[in-house]
Amino acid sequence: MRLRRQKKLNKKAGLKSKLHPVIELLGIVADRKKFHGDRGDAARHLHSVGDKRGINFLLQEFFSLEEKTDLYTAALALEESEDIAAVGPLIRALHDKNPHRRHAAARALGWIRQAKRRAGRALTAMLADHTQPQAAREEAAESLAYLDYAPSVPVLAKVVTESDPRMRFWACFGLGSIRVERCQKEIEATLLSLLNDEGEMPTFYSVRLEALMLLADHFNYKERLLQEIERIDHDPSASESDRRWAEWYRPQN
Repeated sequence: MRLRRQKKLNKKAGLKSKLHPVIELLGIVADRKKFHGDRGDAARHLHSVGDKRGINFLLQEFFSLEEKTDLYTAALALEESEDIAAVGPLIRALHDKNPHRRHAAARALGWIRQAKRRAGRALTAMLADHTQPQAAREEAAESLAYLDYAPSVPVLAKVVTESDPRMRFWACFGLGSIRVERCQKEIEATLLSLLNDEGEMPTFYSVRLEALMLLADHFNYKERLLQEIERIDHDPSASESDRRWAEWYRPQN
């Protein structure tokens, strides 16, 4: 398995030599011009053979950067590494003095699935904390969608009543992505309460359409979704965002 993994990585990263794979993998991790997925993948492979230098380098980099875009890209490399060693430092970063580092850390934590409980608890606390930057809270709500963390449901359900539609949109998404059986009645009821919410997430669509999509995907509301698509198709005054949503969620798509 390791050999097949190494060959796949060598091909993907374009490594010229197979004689010194560790040296070359470290070079990929250290090269900030490389695609973040390749850097994280290289760190993951190094970890699989007992070499922690890759993840240590990525963490050192993450805490040395200050600019928003640089930090977010570094966080993407950390999430691609899938290394649980990153979880503790990332949780601490949720309270960093740099708000962009908090935002980026919230992103990465949602994708390190092995840390579901630790990451979920920290992200739920961040979401509930109104002193946190809104961008970080939005990211926390989205990340909770990927962790399937049941204790976040009451907090997400409260956030969908906030005044900012962006917060409501991501909390709606977070709620509708949780699959824990004991939470489903509360989640369904909360999503139903959003079907009249016309607040819109920029570049996406309204909260109500997000709620309807989630209800159709995970509960028994597919017919209602089809009816809404048909209504939009025949409504000359439908907004561009509504038409985009209808096209995305048309059955054949």
